Amino acid sequence: MALKKEWIATHELIGVGGLPKTRQGLNRRAREEGWHKRRREGARGKAVEYAWQSLPDTVKKTLSLRSGTAEYKVSQQEPSSTWLEIHRQSLLRGTRLRGVVYFKGGRFKPVKTPGLSR
Repeated sequence: MALKKEWIATHELIGVGGLPKTRQGLNRRAREEGWHKRRREGARGKAVEYAWQSLPDTVKKTLSLRSGTAEYKVSQQEPSSTWLEIHRQSLLRGTRLRGVVYFKGGRFKPVKTPGLSR
């Protein structure tokens, strides 16, 4: 999976895939290895960005993994159905859950449990 951006800003590369953890160190490494760079548009000062193709393979791989999104979906369960399931399971075990709100008469109500002190 390739990253969709062609140019990567310096602050996005700091410490990635074994690169230096400072801006100065990263710029020195880029200069020594001959990475292709350009001035960053809309940025003040000497901000630069580096071409994706000129980055080391380990950095490309790390950035590609970071940019990937999860491919799963979590179904949203209704809160009342969650409590009903907890209650059902406690009844199957033959126990009552202390301090838990039980469903009664169409809405949640606290149940007074004997021996429970507040």
